[in-house]
Amino acid sequence: ESFAERVPERRKGEQYVIDCGPTGTSRELAEYARLHDLTIVPVYEGGGLQWVAETLVFDAGRPVLLLPKEGAAGHQFNKVVVGWDGGRSAARALADAIPWLARARSVTVVVITGEKPVQAQQHLGELQRHLDLHDVAAECVEEPADGLDAGSALLRYCDKVAAELLVMGAYGHSRIRDFVLGGATRTVVSKPSLPVLLSH
Repeated sequence: ESFAERVPERRKGEQYVIDCGPTGTSRELAEYARLHDLTIVPVYEGGGLQWVAETLVFDAGRPVLLLPKEGAAGHQFNKVVVGWDGGRSAARALADAIPWLARARSVTVVVITGEKPVQAQQHLGELQRHLDLHDVAAECVEEPADGLDAGSALLRYCDKVAAELLVMGAYGHSRIRDFVLGGATRTVVSKPSLPVLLSH
């Protein structure tokens, strides 16, 4: 039975839940996700769905929302943090997140400094002007890594400001059957402390 056969005919505005379990191939998942605006993946300790999140992020070409167990209900995503390093994946995530950012009450673009060379600071003014064109009033800040990898530093910042959603680009590449995640992506996917919108 394919994933497409597990749900009824799609209708505008409707949502569907697919019980993946240990069955199904990564190719099936990605192909099905490409036909939808967003895929939500519950990610929590013991949930066993980390492979689903990794597959969809890097193969579907669509944004993926990681939803930790403690964030499963009640989130309005009024306070959003965007991780920004000026790279392609970050730009893709920013574009995918525009509908959320436009509805949020607070948007903060965070550049992690001191973890690796980042030139993103040079273009924060242009980034703010770009967001203004989408009616998104964003604050841009720099956050020192203080010895952490960028993913851990982003999660620490989100915890400090009580963010409700983290938006970030996913970095990595596929090698034969396995996905090789970048350090920041690996940290966030393995144990997110809040809902995370990821794009690649």
